[in-house]
Amino acid sequence: MRSLYGDGHNIGPENGNALSSRMTHGSICNAVTTFITLIDGNQFADLMVRYSVGCLDEEILYIKKIDASFFS
Repeated sequence: MRSLYGDGHNIGPENGNALSSRMTHGSICNAVTTFITLIDGNQFADLMVRYSVGCLDEEILYIKKIDASFFS
């Protein structure tokens, strides 16, 4: 489900995807449009962990390999 908003006007499921009669043609053409994708809690938590937002590192595992070019 996606919701479109721009220039302070909401267009989405809450008003039946219809354009508000208060919006003029000029305000629609000049509106900055942004799409928002709604996600569930599990997907939100996965994104938080992936991008380290609101998370603390509890344990870090480093995997090392020998750089063969170092000795040449």
